[in-house]
Amino acid sequence: MKSQENHAKTIAELQYEKVKIPNKHGGILQNPDKKNFSKIDEKYMEMAFVLAKNSGCIRPDHHVGAIAVRNNLVIATGVNDVPSRLMSCRDRGYCIRQRMEIKSGTHLEIEYCIHAEQQLICNALRDGVRLDGADIYVTMKPCPICTRLLIENNVARIFYRVDYDNQFTDDLCKQANVELIKI
Repeated sequence: MKSQENHAKTIAELQYEKVKIPNKHGGILQNPDKKNFSKIDEKYMEMAFVLAKNSGCIRPDHHVGAIAVRNNLVIATGVNDVPSRLMSCRDRGYCIRQRMEIKSGTHLEIEYCIHAEQQLICNALRDGVRLDGADIYVTMKPCPICTRLLIENNVARIFYRVDYDNQFTDDLCKQANVELIKI
């Protein structure tokens, strides 16, 4: 896990990064000035990173947090962790995916953990909260499975910071007219 100092440095470095954003018409916009999101969007992203510290994943580079926001109110949260009735990878002392040498992004069905976005959706359902029109702030770009679930729950936009190398997520958002925005 990155220290607070390193994390702050990364945020400052990102200020000058060129960001690609799909627009409503399916094109990609270059966003060197980062005008498609505000300082409040950055604050919600920071909240997602703080939440990610609660991840049950044994691999620090895979701690993911997700926050759903509508009308400037946080309406649901999630972290990648095991379902409540299973033993966490930390408690087991190993990651099943590492033990089986499964490449990242493949065989997503073989893991104890549920993704932060999946837990966010479960928590929203458990609390009787609909995600229609919500903005999602997730520390890592969602996988295609989570992207489809977010699309089905009618989210408006998905903000993320860390790339997840999967073009299909971009394609799904483009087809569904869901903005996918890297902060």
